[in-house]
Amino acid sequence: MTQISDTQVRPSGCGCGTSAALARPLVYAVGKLGFEHASEARRDALTAENGGTPITTGNELALHLTSHRARAALITWTLSIDEHPVYVIKPMSAYSQDVYVKLTQFLAESCVRVSVPGWITGSERLANGNVVPAIDPCLSGLVGWSAAELSKRLGKDLDDKLWGFLGRLFLELRNTGTSPQERARNFAVTEGFIVADKLRSAADKNLNLRDVSVSHSPICRPGSECWDTSLTFFNPDKLTTEPLKVLRFTVDVNDVKPVLIGGIYKMNTY
Repeated sequence: MTQISDTQVRPSGCGCGTSAALARPLVYAVGKLGFEHASEARRDALTAENGGTPITTGNELALHLTSHRARAALITWTLSIDEHPVYVIKPMSAYSQDVYVKLTQFLAESCVRVSVPGWITGSERLANGNVVPAIDPCLSGLVGWSAAELSKRLGKDLDDKLWGFLGRLFLELRNTGTSPQERARNFAVTEGFIVADKLRSAADKNLNLRDVSVSHSPICRPGSECWDTSLTFFNPDKLTTEPLKVLRFTVDVNDVKPVLIGGIYKMNTY
C-alpha cells in the first residue's frame, strides 16, 4: 500500500469559489454605474414588461425595478471609467437581492460615482463584444455618491468651484482598483468624502488637490497589508508663501473591504 504523508494532502475545491486554492482576486473599483442587456431578447422582454415603452435611462430602470425586483438579476450592470465599461457587477452571494436593491437605489439617486469593493470571479461579454472582468461585490462596502449626498456631506451647494475640486479628486480614481496600491488609493479618496469636514475646509481655503500618493507602510500589524496614503493640497494663489497641506491615512487592504488604521493626520510641508 502506498503511504501518503500529511505534506502531500491538499484541500480540494468545493466548486463554490471559496477554497483557499481558488482564492479570488480582490478589487476596489470606483466609477459610474450603468446597465445594458445581454441580448436583444432580454431588452425586448424588459420593454414588454414596461408596457411597451423602452427603458433607456437609469431613473427609468430604477422606477421599473421597484415593482419588478426579479428583473434586476437579468440586467447587465456595468461600472464605467471615462464612459468605458471596465467591469460587470454580478452578485453571487446569498445577499444578491440586497445588492440589486442598493444598485437600484444608486440609479434612482443619479449617483455620480459608486465604489465597489469585491472579488473578481470571471469575465462577461458586453453587448459591443468586449470581454471585461466580473465583480462579485461586497454588500457592506457599496457606496454611491449623488450630488445631493455630496452637498449634504460637504455642508454646502455644489457650485462650479466645488465641482472642479471634486473633479480633481475623481481623476485620482481612474484606475482598475486591482493592485494593493490602487485599492488603498481608491478607498482613501472615497473615505475622504466620509470625513467631509476636512474636504470642506480645504475647499473653503481655496485649496486644490495636487496629488494622491501611496507608499508601503514601514510598520504594520501582523496579518495585514498596510499602505500610507497622502492627499496633498496647495493654494494656487500662494504657491511660494503657503506650505502644502497633507492629509495622511494608513489603509489596511488585506481584506475585501479596506479599513483605516488609526486616525487621519494633518501636516504641512514645503
